[in-house]
Amino acid sequence: MMKRLSLAASAVASFALTAHADVKPLDSEDFAKYPAVSSVSMSLEGDMLVGVVADPTRDGEQTAAAYWDLSGDIDVSKPLVPSNITPTSGRSLFFAANALKQKQSLWFTVQPYTGALEGCGEGKTTGATKKYLQKVYMGNERIKKIDDLPNGRAEVGASKMMLRCFELVGETAIASLLPLDPSKVVISRQTTKNGTSYFEHDLATGREKFMFKASDVEGYGLSNRDGSIRSATKLVFEDGAYRQYIRLYNPETGELEREAPLTTEIANRYTMAPAALQEGTNKY
Repeated sequence: MMKRLSLAASAVASFALTAHADVKPLDSEDFAKYPAVSSVSMSLEGDMLVGVVADPTRDGEQTAAAYWDLSGDIDVSKPLVPSNITPTSGRSLFFAANALKQKQSLWFTVQPYTGALEGCGEGKTTGATKKYLQKVYMGNERIKKIDDLPNGRAEVGASKMMLRCFELVGETAIASLLPLDPSKVVISRQTTKNGTSYFEHDLATGREKFMFKASDVEGYGLSNRDGSIRSATKLVFEDGAYRQYIRLYNPETGELEREAPLTTEIANRYTMAPAALQEGTNKY
């Protein structure tokens, strides 16, 4: 794996250098162009790379999704060009990629938006707000198809504000990669009725198995190793202000316990979230 990683990294670097083989001084227009290669990620099996590249048909003025097939022998005597390139379509713009397993990958896009937010996120409740919306897609082998991940669901009877909010930002996310499992990941999906639910999702078959759910004001942080709950972040309105409380898993008691030093006041314009748990310890 380490040898393949080194070879692939060298080959991608060569591809990037080749894209700019004619060396010349940089001018202001060069800074406005997108990087030749960015956000490169390798699958857990080591059989593919994905990344965002400057669209070769658009002179660096647009991005595209790139896929490198590493399943065969790699010839590092020449640049490793992408096996497949999918250009950006419409107003969406690829800005990041994440290789998973089973030749699946995640693709992150942004799209300019001007319109009513109906109270969803930061912005005006009435009138139009100009911002960027982020959306995540799932790509298959060689990114021949890049589809929407299932959106969060707004049930019948939800308010107009909630319906608009889920239309704009309600989406499914990867909660745990489960690197020791050959085909499964844990996904989270929001609903207006049942808060956030977590499912074991099989990338090979598309089948899902319900695991557990959080409330509409609390979310869980899962172990990226086995998908178990390791932290909980809860938003509470009390004493006229919003506070964010964090609970961490205590292996001695088997319970999630509130950590007072991690409590934040939302009015201070920042939030906190556990990033990772050091395996073999209880350190976050």
